[in-house]
Amino acid sequence: MVLTSVADSIIGCWNAKSYYSFWRPIAAIRRAADDGNPATEADPTWEPLVATAAHPEYPSGHNCFTGATVEALETFFGTRDVPVAVDSVVTNTTRRFARAEDALKEVIEARIYIGYHFRSADVDGATLGRSTARYILSRYFLPAP
Repeated sequence: MVLTSVADSIIGCWNAKSYYSFWRPIAAIRRAADDGNPATEADPTWEPLVATAAHPEYPSGHNCFTGATVEALETFFGTRDVPVAVDSVVTNTTRRFARAEDALKEVIEARIYIGYHFRSADVDGATLGRSTARYILSRYFLPAP
């Protein structure tokens, strides 16, 4: 359920990335003088915390993936109270969440803080993932007996 939901949400996500071809924060901040808004000021030296991917910003692929995962888990278990633990091999730590939705909320914030996305890309990516999962799960998976 999770993998089918994720696969279809990523297809939708990349179709949207191709369609909207929206600039990432690094380009928007560095080239703010070109955005047509006199209230913004460019910072040509601004850098995200980690190097930015070379594909369009909108919507957030990570949140398409995570939104679909959360929706599939909640559907499978029949509750929004699905605890989740996520291990990091980079920091050798484990983040624990009482609800999968809490992990999704953290991913939304993290992608903004790191400098990869604008909030709209994260929120809309999560919505795309959840919506895709709902569609797939309601049509292609039978309810538990």
